[in-house]
Amino acid sequence: MAIKKTSQEWFDEIKEFCDILDPDGWDRKNLLNDWSKEITKDEFLDKLLMSTVKGDIKKISEWARKDK
Repeated sequence: MAIKKTSQEWFDEIKEFCDILDPDGWDRKNLLNDWSKEITKDEFLDKLLMSTVKGDIKKISEWARKDK
């Protein structure tokens, strides 16, 4: 069974090397609700990839592959 966490919990794991500039991958009309839903790491990554981000792509990729 896949681990589920809120987007904030997933983001806390990468925030030292990634910043979300525009959260296009999340429902911006209802961002607080969408951000607080529990989702899998893959779902978080899908949302992250649809967003405007700034960061170290190598570290983000390493984090994405971790625990797979």
